[in-house]
Amino acid sequence: MYTKTKYKTILDMINNQYEHALALSYDDNGEILNLTYKHIKNRVLTYPVLKDKKCVGILCDGNLDTLIAILAYIHNKITICLLSQADNISLIQEEISTVGCDLIIGSEDIKKDLRLPPKMDTPPEGKILFFTSGTTSKEKAVILTEEKLCAAVYNGSCLLELKPQDKLLCALPLSHVFGFICAWLWAWENGASIILSRGMNHIFHDFDYFKPTAVSLVPQMAEFLALKELFNKELKLVLIGAGDCPNPVLTAISSMGIRVSFGYGLTETSSGVALSLGDNPRAFSVCPLDDIKIADDYEILVKSEETIFEGYYPNNNGYEDSFTIDGYFKTGDLGAFDDNHLLHLKGRKKDTLVLLDGTKVFLPEVEEELMGRLGVCELALGTDKDGNVVLCLGKVYKSEIDSYMDDINEYNRYQPRSKRIVRVIAIPEGLPKKSNGKVKRYEINFNE
Repeated sequence: MYTKTKYKTILDMINNQYEHALALSYDDNGEILNLTYKHIKNRVLTYPVLKDKKCVGILCDGNLDTLIAILAYIHNKITICLLSQADNISLIQEEISTVGCDLIIGSEDIKKDLRLPPKMDTPPEGKILFFTSGTTSKEKAVILTEEKLCAAVYNGSCLLELKPQDKLLCALPLSHVFGFICAWLWAWENGASIILSRGMNHIFHDFDYFKPTAVSLVPQMAEFLALKELFNKELKLVLIGAGDCPNPVLTAISSMGIRVSFGYGLTETSSGVALSLGDNPRAFSVCPLDDIKIADDYEILVKSEETIFEGYYPNNNGYEDSFTIDGYFKTGDLGAFDDNHLLHLKGRKKDTLVLLDGTKVFLPEVEEELMGRLGVCELALGTDKDGNVVLCLGKVYKSEIDSYMDDINEYNRYQPRSKRIVRVIAIPEGLPKKSNGKVKRYEINFNE
């Protein structure tokens, strides 16, 4: 077994590996090129870091240069904000303005449409900012550190290890903490190597091309790959996170002789706090650095001095309310332990919709926007059996739906594909509600 080490920095992690061992593979115009750990270290130390910058926004495009830039700025203790280049340009602009980025690194095609905000207060130095949609909006950045991320990958690797000869396909965006930990650092913690995907246009052919032995996926990707039988024969392990996955998909993957594991965690916990290790992928073992207990209302509470986030930036709104009196982070998820002390998830405490690609939608916020846009007083969002977003209109007849479609299509124009409304249903008598006026979302048939 490869010795697990809880590193304080990613460069320490690199330094502790055999310097001539394979660390990274990538495609260069149809040729697979390899870099050793020594190569990676040298590139990081010679990267032209602009040391006068305070907060660097990095568009995570999956390219080697971008990954080296992330490492170099982290090594120089300059705060970075990880951005998804798949987001709408207006959302990216809002995010770099929120944290006060004074430099943007990434695609020139995207950068040309962005502008740096006026000089403003910036986060403390040496932080790593991930935007999360799991609370109230994308306008809140979770404050993490290099040491916490290193502790998080050690945490998960203690339960689910890779071998030094393993090749982990990095197919997830590093702007999401699940991708940062489980599609990248997980390999290096174990002395294994990562393979940089060629991008979304090639991801479904990358398995046959690179022949990885392990991969981390969101449910939507896992479903497509499994049902199309695109996994390579060398693949031995699939780690799924950021959302639930249909049982037929899990069965399809397992039938190929591939081990399936689920990861449960949040951005605020530096990714995973529990992993499924046995035959039941929905029964989670708690990671060693985490203390989990279940509240009286079945909310999952997590305590960890080494992996829990430091706050929200810029104004820390909601931070203190996110913890119990005795210091446990309130996840907003519901769960219970079985007799073997394995954790089982039961759903969300708050009205947050988790889509198949891992995107989280805070329903009250989005529904309020749609009410104003459509001019209706009753509506609810949900997903059908295929994971598509469905809009239900209350006190509206089916024959009236067409009159709302122009506004709905306009709304869809500015949404990522996974968040677009694909179908509209109507309940003329109004939405089912509790006595306090809250919609009984679970009584709505979004599969109509």
